[in-house]
Amino acid sequence: MNSVTQSLLVKPGMEIRAQDCNALVMLVDQITPQRSAKTRRRHLTNGVITSTNARAGRSQADHEFKVAVSDDDGTGPQVRFSSTGFIGGFEPTIKEMPISRADPVTGLTPAVPVPADQFAPMGGDRYQALLYFRVTLSSDWIISTVNPEVLKDPPTSTPWTAWKLIAFLLRDGQDGPVSPSQMLFFNQSFEATQRRPNGYFKPWFSAE
Repeated sequence: MNSVTQSLLVKPGMEIRAQDCNALVMLVDQITPQRSAKTRRRHLTNGVITSTNARAGRSQADHEFKVAVSDDDGTGPQVRFSSTGFIGGFEPTIKEMPISRADPVTGLTPAVPVPADQFAPMGGDRYQALLYFRVTLSSDWIISTVNPEVLKDPPTSTPWTAWKLIAFLLRDGQDGPVSPSQMLFFNQSFEATQRRPNGYFKPWFSAE
């Protein structure tokens, strides 16, 4: 046990301060993943979860949607997808443009703006935003559109709409650079069960 972890030890009855809890979160965040064990970290609003997929040769974090953050035009952070995939057989779009289609002039694929006001504090001067796919459904329960969207908080349930979390966007400081943290497991299939006339339903996600 080193001096940093020693300083975080508490005895029964001692007051646990916010700065102590935040220091522990930061310490966990600095743990080097064990690459051979397929270790991944998930940054959540209330801390960091380190998960391990011990099955050799399979990394469930390597899904079809590779998230990259850049600032190509100087207007602020933007999210692009360096690979494409399908949600229930439907390719996501940004402003009606498939995420895999590059502009013939610039050579760039469509980008999703990352608004500064969509970052929530995590403690320790770190901030987090959530990158989702918004899946809209027709009255026949067929997928109409799939669009990426950056949110500060998990979305509330609305009719004819499903949400699939893709990645966490992390920022050091309110104006620091943004980096993506991919999900440990991202499921690209979608099916609505227990369908109701008002558009609400129970989502079912296949493990395949």
